[in-house]
Amino acid sequence: MQGVRLVMCDIVAALQEFNELSLPDQEEIMQGWIGDVDKPVVSVSCSAYNHEKYIDDALKGFLIQKTKFPFEIVIHDDCSTDKTANIIKKYEKKYPLIIKAIYQEENQYSKGRKPFEFKNKIIIGKYVAVCEGDDFWTDPTKLQKQVDYLESHPEAFITYHSSTAVNHDATKILHKNTVWWRHQKNYTSEQLMKGEGFLPTLTWMYRNIDYPLIRDASLSINGDRMRLVSIGIAGGEGHYVPDIKNAVYRKHDGGVWSQIGKDAQVIEYINTRLILARHFHKEKNNELSNFYMDKIFHHMAENYSFISLVKIFVYVINKKLLRFVKKIVKSLLRY
Repeated sequence: MQGVRLVMCDIVAALQEFNELSLPDQEEIMQGWIGDVDKPVVSVSCSAYNHEKYIDDALKGFLIQKTKFPFEIVIHDDCSTDKTANIIKKYEKKYPLIIKAIYQEENQYSKGRKPFEFKNKIIIGKYVAVCEGDDFWTDPTKLQKQVDYLESHPEAFITYHSSTAVNHDATKILHKNTVWWRHQKNYTSEQLMKGEGFLPTLTWMYRNIDYPLIRDASLSINGDRMRLVSIGIAGGEGHYVPDIKNAVYRKHDGGVWSQIGKDAQVIEYINTRLILARHFHKEKNNELSNFYMDKIFHHMAENYSFISLVKIFVYVINKKLLRFVKKIVKSLLRY
């Protein structure tokens, strides 16, 4: 219990310290940089949609980073209906050499297009660090530590660290560490291909290379899972980097995953694994294809009674979820 209290104290202290930090100006951020400003070592990739209440913290977490190398912030606003875009523009004006923003005039996610389709066109860093507009980093040395690690560990294609889950306004800690101690380790490429471990997206830094494409990956909203599998297929490992203060994951009703509801999450779970099973089937990797099919059946058997499955089926036929049904049918027909 004493250890738990100490961890909680550390997290509370980190949040308080973050709140008390003042933003450096552009010259202060760049004064320690070695190298060409137009050739950033790291691209910070951020997606925002109706994050008016949170985007200040996200941008602050990026701009407090102390590095020896140039970095850029590539942020995509998907036609927010609140003041998110206006806030980003304010920062973009103040940090024109660091922030590169994309503003959509129509919401692209509703059309089936993902933010990375647009960000990847302008991201040029050797490494990519990820954080959505409703999450934030608390450690000013995060980027430097992860770059140093990747530079000295060529077998690692992606690194991650610990994170804390809080409520919408960060006044309550929901989970002191979303990365359980048994997940604080390195993962082989085979383990990544099987989706093992929990690597919080807001803590990622990965090598910016061309990764193998997964067939129909765009049909899943779990793009993060597809990225990890793709890194595994490329032969890369995923490594845990200690001694980085926890990033902060914000749980709120406006999140993409929480918005769709538990029943729809079941459908997406199945759909994602069907896509992966079919991909490996086409690649003649029967071991992994069978692995993902087994994951589906085991998940259903262990977590849902017959009555629950009937309820989910009834829920799915609702017109609002027809798109999920179509995805699953397509997956089954192509398998």
